Amino acid sequence: MSMNVAQSLIVGKMIFLVLLASFLALPALALPSAAANQTNFAQTCRRAKLVDGYYLEAWCLDANGTHPFKNTLDLNFCVGIDYSTSVLQWMVYGKLANYCSHCSLEHDNPNHPVLDCACQTSGQKSGIFSTLKLDEGIYNNNGTLTCDGGIATIG
Repeated sequence: MSMNVAQSLIVGKMIFLVLLASFLALPALALPSAAANQTNFAQTCRRAKLVDGYYLEAWCLDANGTHPFKNTLDLNFCVGIDYSTSVLQWMVYGKLANYCSHCSLEHDNPNHPVLDCACQTSGQKSGIFSTLKLDEGIYNNNGTLTCDGGIATIG
């Protein structure tokens, strides 16, 4: 059976509409984003501590909550300072070690571990003491610590 020109145009339009509808439906069918798989690290990680002043070490559970993984996250990739006030802030490639010293991890509230550091820019005469809630920018992504600037090494 052969098609005439009008039938070919109708079939072509139908194929186009099916493809267009499929394309428009893609966002609804997309895989969940990485952020959807991330959890507050303080709720799913244990034995968090600061190593060598700038590395967060913790044992974090996978997404099933069954296997703990030892992680080390370099905070230099996640934390920096506001250059006008020397206050700690979340910053991709923030280079924390360039501006802050005497950093420690406070566990006053186990659900909200806090990074404490003395920070200053090169133009300041003295540093200021600044804090940052780590659960606001560090996540557990299926057993791996992550932040907006880096990912932990496992082991």
